[in-house]
Amino acid sequence: MKALVLSGGTGIRLRPVTYALPKQLIPLAGRPVLAHVLDTVRHLGVQEAGIVVGDGGEQIEQALGDGSRFGLSLTWFRQDAPRGFGHALSLARGFLGDEDFLVYRGDTLVIGNIADQAAMFAAARPPAGVLVAQTAPEVELVHRFTPAVHEAVAALTADRPDGAATPADAVRWLRAHGGDVRTAPYTGYWRRIATADDALAAHRTLLDALAPAVDGDVDAQSRITGHVVIEPGAKVVRSWIEGPAVVAAGAVVEESHIGPHATVGRDCSVRGTHIDDSIVLDGATVQPVGRLHGSLIGRFAHVSAAGADGTPRRRLVVGDDTRVEVAE
Repeated sequence: MKALVLSGGTGIRLRPVTYALPKQLIPLAGRPVLAHVLDTVRHLGVQEAGIVVGDGGEQIEQALGDGSRFGLSLTWFRQDAPRGFGHALSLARGFLGDEDFLVYRGDTLVIGNIADQAAMFAAARPPAGVLVAQTAPEVELVHRFTPAVHEAVAALTADRPDGAATPADAVRWLRAHGGDVRTAPYTGYWRRIATADDALAAHRTLLDALAPAVDGDVDAQSRITGHVVIEPGAKVVRSWIEGPAVVAAGAVVEESHIGPHATVGRDCSVRGTHIDDSIVLDGATVQPVGRLHGSLIGRFAHVSAAGADGTPRRRLVVGDDTRVEVAE
């Protein structure tokens, strides 16, 4: 079984963070969005996945490599701009061959067991099998297609050279032309990462399932409570890390309160600050600013207080290399 993962989106609603970082690489519980997606793909029995990327694709490919650490073999396809499912399918046509395959969005997390639904589709082999979230309106989360989809997409895009068909368009075409399209309900947790609020909500859910591991340097004056990951090479000094929380390798946390539901990225420096329900990306510096809540801080950003120390709650969505001074 192969999969086609559509990861060519630009993440406009996650700007300014996504000006320099593809949204598929935003870390949730210490791992990129796309890494969590590939976990789900592998659990469905996929061994080979084609990843369609657009702007920022080189960063994504460098971050994920050949897929071996995910138990997958990855093949990369580049779009010069978001051009729809039809164009993506044409790029991967030789890779997919005449096999059945999954189509999965690279910005959507499905956190739950969907093996039974996948097995049902595999046994029946309808031209399209669709995992549908039980929401209003319903959302199609995962598609399983037979080679019949190639005819559908060819017909849909015959007069649309931009290839701007969607998997849902293909499902409708197959159904309209007599295909035995089948659906299966999904009632578990899922989230499409389109905004900062989406990223933070998914981050909370993933952190709640965190397996604790304290491997960094924690001094005797610090406290660790709840499920906490402190990676090797991280340093915690006179601080309280309240789980669920992650302090990544190379980060230094001093006289601060981290968590709950916070991740401090690799090589960050945090001093004199309470950070909760937030993601601080790699290389960022946060100097005394009282409290940051519900924030997304970009790579190598520098956030500091402009006035005397205080404890108000603040919310920031800050892109890479930004400098912010927070007035008290």
